[in-house]
Amino acid sequence: MRRLTGPLALVTALAAGLAIGCSAALAQESRRGPLAALTKLGKLNPPPDARIVFSPVRDSKIEWAAFVQATDRYAHGVLGDAIEASGIAVQLRGNELVSVQLNRDVYEDIDPRLVQLDADRDPGLEIVVLQSKPSGGGSVAVYGLLENDDGTHRLSRLAQTPYIGTPNRWLNVAGIADYDGDGRMEIAVVETPHIGGELQFWRYITGDDMLASRLDLAGARRGFSNHAIGSRDLALSATLDWNGDGLPDLVVPTANRKGLKVVTLADGDVEELGSFDLGAEVAGNFKAGPRVEVPLKNGSTFALPSYAKPKRYPVPKSGHETRGRDEGHLLLNR
Repeated sequence: MRRLTGPLALVTALAAGLAIGCSAALAQESRRGPLAALTKLGKLNPPPDARIVFSPVRDSKIEWAAFVQATDRYAHGVLGDAIEASGIAVQLRGNELVSVQLNRDVYEDIDPRLVQLDADRDPGLEIVVLQSKPSGGGSVAVYGLLENDDGTHRLSRLAQTPYIGTPNRWLNVAGIADYDGDGRMEIAVVETPHIGGELQFWRYITGDDMLASRLDLAGARRGFSNHAIGSRDLALSATLDWNGDGLPDLVVPTANRKGLKVVTLADGDVEELGSFDLGAEVAGNFKAGPRVEVPLKNGSTFALPSYAKPKRYPVPKSGHETRGRDEGHLLLNR
């Protein structure tokens, strides 16, 4: 793929970034605005698919973030070309620009995710990214903004999952939420979504020292895929409280992307709440709103049905209860 450069690439980046990070109105409220962000980003050698992600929080120190410093040292090409980022740049609201750059790894990713992983211990935003090692494949890393003694700031890696362990193996974030209701956030990922993907939930644990934070595996289950190789669509999943128990659930395609599964971590393990046959392969990013809509390659759209409570059967003499599951699907032709 030929690399885009100049104003066209930056205008495309801005249009996409506004939809990812926050509303256009909130971006316009930033001290310098989107056009100034474009100008600054253009000087930082962004990769061709770089997008400006504005903070979703009005009073955050972070104004926007983006991947920068393009490199071709990791020729995996899982996102459509062999050019990845080796740095992250973060613009702060006080006009300070901070960045971090990797020496060997790359960010095999498109959008830095600005999220609040621990509101009690750290009111600021963390940055969740996909970081790959040429000899070890992908991982999930969490970066945070730390203050220096002189009042300036730096970006530091706070926590990271183990690398997959094999070159050219990748993983994709499926969702970030408190999926089990214990007050701590989990980062859901699908590891190796192109070859029998495993859905994993990594719980973020804040250390007494922020640099001692960690990601612990809270649960895993095989048979999922939230990415088609070579695609730039990374949002093939959705988080919502599907069964109405007050906890977020996760909707993810099956391994062949021709089905959907709704899973929960409510009881401390990955359990299936519902499954749906789509009749065709998922075509792109999910649309999450009042209901989850999934574009399909046959031109139709699948709308996730409302939750139907499982049927309850008579309790056996052993005292154990068995349950059945209602399943169904609905195709909406556009």
